[in-house]
Amino acid sequence: MSPGKRCPDFAAILRETSADGALKDQIVRCFHGELRRMAIARCRDETLAEDATQEALTSGLRGLPSYRGEAPIEHWLRRLVASACSRLRGGRKNSPAWN
Repeated sequence: MSPGKRCPDFAAILRETSADGALKDQIVRCFHGELRRMAIARCRDETLAEDATQEALTSGLRGLPSYRGEAPIEHWLRRLVASACSRLRGGRKNSPAWN
């Protein structure tokens, strides 16, 4: 979404309807940039950050049918990004190149 525009309340939308392709596209447009910025900070590597962002969005969109809508969807997606960064960085956290 462009700066200054807010994303809709996807949790409320998903409580009322199932996710179709258009809604999934809108979720990606709304959150990709924010999730990628978070992933860069968390993964500390742009390539891993892009992989983590894609992994989180793919996993999140696939899991939408089980999303209960009790919290904003962005919180759920951020947790997925954090998990993806941890998984992708794996044993490299103690490498001098990662410090």
